[in-house]
Amino acid sequence: MILCASFFVFQSCEPEAITGCTDPASLNYDALAVEDDGSCTYEADKFVALFTGSFECASVGLVDSISMNITRSETSTDSVALLLTSSVFTDLPAVGSISGDVLDMTANADNQMIEFNGNMIEANISMSGSLTLSEDESSLSGSTSLMAVSSATGSTIINDDNCAVAVTK
Repeated sequence: MILCASFFVFQSCEPEAITGCTDPASLNYDALAVEDDGSCTYEADKFVALFTGSFECASVGLVDSISMNITRSETSTDSVALLLTSSVFTDLPAVGSISGDVLDMTANADNQMIEFNGNMIEANISMSGSLTLSEDESSLSGSTSLMAVSSATGSTIINDDNCAVAVTK
């Protein structure tokens, strides 16, 4: 007598779900991915870092160091939040929008204590400008417009000065 045995293995014919970045707005969007794995990166991510360097405003003779702490915005993938610190202003909040390798930033803060000509003055500060990220993503450079008006008297302290910014990670 011959005994025959057969074994059947059942397998699912469905392929495994492809994981990856499912956000079309990201830099690493994967059109084949059906399950997001949290790996999405965005234009703004290239700018997120602590940058330090120089801040020079020619018309008021200001040559200073500056730090720019840049973090991702909670509300948008192409914007950032900045915290600017120099000897003139401390913890000046700013917002920035990203387009490619360019960061357009704006800061408006009232009643900021600034040092000007050796005196501490409470001022309303406006600052805006464009900074370009280097090809190796290690530095930012460009110019900003800076204006400061005395909170107490309304007199202009710094009048729309063009300031050069050069910072590195």
